[in-house]
Amino acid sequence: MITGPARPGRLRQRAPAAAARTLARARSAAVIGCCLAALLGAGLTARPARAASPAPATAIVLTGHDLHDGTIVQAGPTYYMYGTMYKCGFQWNHRNTPFCGFGVESARSLSGPWTYRGLLFSPRALDNWGPDRGRTWDWVCGRAGTGCFNPRMVRRPDGVWMLWFNAPRDSLAYRAPAYYVMGCNGPAGPCGYQAGGPHGSTHKPALRQCDDNGDFSIITSGRAAAIICSQGTLAEQKLNYWWTDGTRQGSTGLAGVHFAAASAAAAA
Repeated sequence: MITGPARPGRLRQRAPAAAARTLARARSAAVIGCCLAALLGAGLTARPARAASPAPATAIVLTGHDLHDGTIVQAGPTYYMYGTMYKCGFQWNHRNTPFCGFGVESARSLSGPWTYRGLLFSPRALDNWGPDRGRTWDWVCGRAGTGCFNPRMVRRPDGVWMLWFNAPRDSLAYRAPAYYVMGCNGPAGPCGYQAGGPHGSTHKPALRQCDDNGDFSIITSGRAAAIICSQGTLAEQKLNYWWTDGTRQGSTGLAGVHFAAASAAAAA
């Protein structure tokens, strides 16, 4: 139904109420404005809008490199990629298999191009520890087919590059820690005592929590370093000042993780 014009009386009755509401809004705005002015005058500022979340990092897939179970380390503008090599014919658990060595490649970007820099030490170089003294690394790592793995390159605060790796046969045959640490003359080697000065050295570390064999890594924080290893359980041990031996600080059973024990069948 279409209605006629509103009655003048009703308009006159509503006008005071509308005016009152308008006045109330004006007063409220004035009060809010005064409060904001007081807050800003007190040195408080409005919270800025939350910045947009950064875009997720893009994964870089590296293929075609004969560098296994290794790591990438950045030194200045250069990246170094380390790993165990297989292409010379190494076959795990095959007696008298050749040890191909630990290789290194470098690049100015993670996406490459990567350039092969050579071996960190020769498989024909000699071990200088205990029962293996005078044996080549090809013999230590290949004689029983147990290999040598996990090249971990770290740089001490004094600038010396240190290469850690494991030789499982030492644990299986002699019940000694499987690990070795070498001083290197640069991030691309050469490493080991036969590399000569200024930093070439080879050392069998004294360890407690990591005194057997297993995959591992070296973590660093400023002057401090520690070895994290898998030996029936996940364990850690702090390293000494020179990052060449363990200290008495360490623990086992981290995160309640346990692994199957390694077989001693390859000890011979």
